[in-house]
Amino acid sequence: GDAGGIRSELADRGIGAQLTWNPMGLYDLKGQNRDPQEYGGQNFTYSQSVALTLTYDLERIGFSKDAQLTFTPQVQTSNYQQGYPRLHNVAILAVNQPFNDGKLELQYGFYPLIRQFYGMILGGNSASAALGPTSVIPVQVGLSLNAPTPSFDVTFRDDSKRWYNHSSISRSMTPEGFLADVQKNPYGLKWHVDGANPLFVNEFGYKVQPGQGSHSHWFRAGLIYNTSHYTYLKTQQPTDSNYGAYVANTIQLTTPSPGTAQGLYLDTKASWAPKDRNAYNGDVQFT
Repeated sequence: GDAGGIRSELADRGIGAQLTWNPMGLYDLKGQNRDPQEYGGQNFTYSQSVALTLTYDLERIGFSKDAQLTFTPQVQTSNYQQGYPRLHNVAILAVNQPFNDGKLELQYGFYPLIRQFYGMILGGNSASAALGPTSVIPVQVGLSLNAPTPSFDVTFRDDSKRWYNHSSISRSMTPEGFLADVQKNPYGLKWHVDGANPLFVNEFGYKVQPGQGSHSHWFRAGLIYNTSHYTYLKTQQPTDSNYGAYVANTIQLTTPSPGTAQGLYLDTKASWAPKDRNAYNGDVQFT
């Protein structure tokens, strides 16, 4: 709410603030306990993350209409050190800048790239999977997850603002995986990380926001090309690159409160990557 008018007072100054705390506990009910632990929940696994998101209306200092600065520091801990990173970094430091009534949108700075594409959080919770986010093929191919990467995004929309094309150039997550990525970039603001080369993403999609008389619908298909050197699984020799593709469709089936995002959704995803350099090379998901 707006206890004591604090939220309104901040908004009058162009400032937004949101504090989130996400605790999670996992345990394999078959009693598969091991020492050392091999996956999340094999032994009782607890993790928690705390993030403070601050935004500022940049239009007040001369930027284009609705331009916004976002700054998000975060902390994450877990009793399973080999499967979940311990974070104390900046998750987001970025500017979002729309032009021409939102038909052109720029975003630049440091942020996790997976949250700009694919819609990972609309399907299953990757953190609760035994293999965690490594089982998400776009993450496996290099889209940043825990430690943000320097990125520049451009989105074009048609007159209806439903059809769009979203492109990004970013630094890849290191091919060694997301735990190594956090270790090499502990505070989240490194421009260069050894072994992490430029990565390119392009997503084409159709997105309808929920409104009076319309349900939410989001279809998207994307291509990822990573110039980082991964490893051929058979020969252990370095590759020239890595790449992948995905298609996803999210439909709002019911609207108990018309015009809102509430309701029952059907989320369908399929992803692919070459099997000679990736532990997982294809999946289909229904949620």
